[in-house]
Amino acid sequence: MKLTGYRTSPFFRIVHTLCIELGIECELDIITFLMKATPDELKSLQSKNPLMKIPVLTDGDTIVFDSRIICNYLLNKSSTTGDISFPLSIDEENRLSVIYGMVDAGILRFIMALGDADMDRGYMKRSYERIGESLAYLDSLDYSDAKFGLCDIALVSALEWFEKRNVYDWKTFPELQKIYTLHKDRASLIETRIPENA
Repeated sequence: MKLTGYRTSPFFRIVHTLCIELGIECELDIITFLMKATPDELKSLQSKNPLMKIPVLTDGDTIVFDSRIICNYLLNKSSTTGDISFPLSIDEENRLSVIYGMVDAGILRFIMALGDADMDRGYMKRSYERIGESLAYLDSLDYSDAKFGLCDIALVSALEWFEKRNVYDWKTFPELQKIYTLHKDRASLIETRIPENA
């Protein structure tokens, strides 16, 4: 298997971490951040995914794109899910949808802030509110008997990305701080952490 993407992407990190958790050997095909990619890199990515988004998983003749679909593919293919609960309950699916949605909003804000967009008006303002409402929702959930899983991988990846890119200060949410502290030193999450200089 080959996983194409860049190490600074929270979506790439989610899939990479899941591969480690499942004990799936996966060659990493690291490409340049899309806004800085060469024409050849863009052409190569487009040949795998018409949306030109990462990550992309290549498994023999099978190409899977979208990190959420890749995760389901890997979980269905794996002979053991280890600590990862699968299939996800409706509550877990909803939680994952919220995490993915807030990361999408964060990435939009990060990219638009590189230009001259007014970040305090219209859709940009709404994207900031989406992140805040999503974090508040996630903070309100009961994690007392939750088992480590895909939602935790996605949450830690999102929180660290928000902090690294200075997109949103999530540390005012006490339950999220507890979950983050509980899982941040897990070996798979340490291994996939965005490099300091990236």
